[in-house]
Amino acid sequence: MPRLEKPLTLKSIFDFYIQHRNPSKDETRKAESFFEEFMKSVGVKTIREVTCDMVHDYKDKYWNEYKERDLSYHWLRGRFTKVKTVLNYSKKYGRTNKNELSRVLDWCKCLSVTADDATEQAQPIEREDVHKLFKVADLRLRTIMLLGLNCGYYAKDIHDLKKTMIKHKNG
Repeated sequence: MPRLEKPLTLKSIFDFYIQHRNPSKDETRKAESFFEEFMKSVGVKTIREVTCDMVHDYKDKYWNEYKERDLSYHWLRGRFTKVKTVLNYSKKYGRTNKNELSRVLDWCKCLSVTADDATEQAQPIEREDVHKLFKVADLRLRTIMLLGLNCGYYAKDIHDLKKTMIKHKNG
């Protein structure tokens, strides 16, 4: 049998993701927070030590918190997706411990949330509520809200928008 590879730590998997993927500050902050929660939950240092029960316990912990606190579907889905993304990145682009990463990723299939699982339903914003928001918002926030509502932009799209991209009338 071939010799076992040097154990790959969960911390080094995360560091590899950050160094090679070079995500934005916001994505880095979320990834760090979510993957740290995963590492604390499983309670081991290396990918080799992770068991199926640990992954399921992690899922159950955050699934229960999601249900008890009546949190957003995106709150839960973001956590689960980011953990799988970090592990997948190491498996795809890393050079070691591919079998162990595959094994853990196979167990991580339970870390999924479908829209059917979500209890929330989209609710339209009442006209009066929109006007209340506009009254308390400054010019910058009103502009952001109008772009989001009228152009169907996400917050990230608005953030990346440059002044030169907006057509001005009379300056």
